[in-house]
Amino acid sequence: MLPLPLPAPAPVNERIVRHKASVWLLAACGVWLVGLGLYFIVVRPPLLPEDTRFMGSSLAQVRAALPGLAGWLQRVFTVAPALVWFAGFALHLARR
Repeated sequence: MLPLPLPAPAPVNERIVRHKASVWLLAACGVWLVGLGLYFIVVRPPLLPEDTRFMGSSLAQVRAALPGLAGWLQRVFTVAPALVWFAGFALHLARR
């Protein structure tokens, strides 16, 4: 069986354009992840109103039944987004 011919390599200019586009896309994804991580760490409260509606109770009932839930959720929404933030930062650095 004869080997299949390899496709001709793309011209240098086309490869440079593709490389620049992929670098900027990677950087944009990194910036987006950094922003998303900061949003969850700084802005988002541990329990949203729709969370208590989904559970079928009020915020006071949840706090009475699970007094440590808000503190635990605050830790979760600090640690997990920090991982997202560092991943975004690494993606942003990878473009260089």
